[in-house]
Amino acid sequence: METEQNSHRRMLCIGMILLQGVLYGLNDCTSKLAYRELPLYAFLTARYCIATAFLFLLFGKKIIREVTSVSPKHYVVPAFCMAFSFIFCNMALEVTAATNMAFLRSLSALVTPLLLLVFFRVRYKSYQLPLQLFLLVGLYLLCAKGGLSVFGLGEIYSLLAAVLISGALVFGADALRYISAVTLSALQAAFAIFICLFLALFRGDFAFDVATVRPVHIAILLYASIVCTVGGYLLQNMALRSISSSTVSMAQCAYPVMASLFSFFLLQEQLSFAGMVGGTIILSCVFLESFLGKRTPAIFMVSVAPRNSRNTLLRRTQMRIALLRRTLIRKGILPHAQTR
Repeated sequence: METEQNSHRRMLCIGMILLQGVLYGLNDCTSKLAYRELPLYAFLTARYCIATAFLFLLFGKKIIREVTSVSPKHYVVPAFCMAFSFIFCNMALEVTAATNMAFLRSLSALVTPLLLLVFFRVRYKSYQLPLQLFLLVGLYLLCAKGGLSVFGLGEIYSLLAAVLISGALVFGADALRYISAVTLSALQAAFAIFICLFLALFRGDFAFDVATVRPVHIAILLYASIVCTVGGYLLQNMALRSISSSTVSMAQCAYPVMASLFSFFLLQEQLSFAGMVGGTIILSCVFLESFLGKRTPAIFMVSVAPRNSRNTLLRRTQMRIALLRRTLIRKGILPHAQTR
């Protein structure tokens, strides 16, 4: 019964990440439309301000209680990684095609297992490497075939975003041992405010004509703030509690499929036959990952204790044994040690 419940929970979490991909795919297209008329960093500052205010309005007491009771070292890294990753994603959208950005950003599925190996010594599973190779082929066919003809600043931003997203997943799973998904989401959005505000002031993005803001821009902003930032962050962080970060990164590869579909309908970006084949390969890899994972729980729920935790436990056990031995000797139950 417990195994069946774990299986259902795993499928539910993968479904949550697939839903996140749908939300983000639509957001990439609508945001790209907004960036044609509105300054990037002013838009992002408003987006993360609204998202943070919304979370604090609903869960303010809980967030403050958890933040004040936990050391910042447990959440600073995933918060900064998530904040910078989405900023780089939006910077890439400003200067390159949405499909190119989606392709390179999804390489986080390859980076995440490497980070787990380097920082937490989590080895590759037998099926992961061939599955990742097929995934890479699918991503190339979907997004890069005929589209990624140049490698410019937007592509560099997208690659940086992929690495940072991997960091947010790996270290975010660790942070969830100490704080809730709501608190981590609020911190990730709040950290992004300061970064976007600095960049907006540096580039002078606030010096724009407010009259150029139309109702459609407000609708796009609210969708990006409430649905994508609040909803997307919560979906990801809640899923990380039950499935591993490598599984989350693999499931997030459905995101470029959604981005390509929305780009085809909203931005008139062409989707070729090779792209449709690539999308099929990606969804097949996500499907296989959901079953080949064999109900493996989130890695940080199993073995993410600090590296010296075993030594600490051993020392404490030795101290307790020594204390018990001295007590037994003092009461005459055990003989005194003989000196040579």
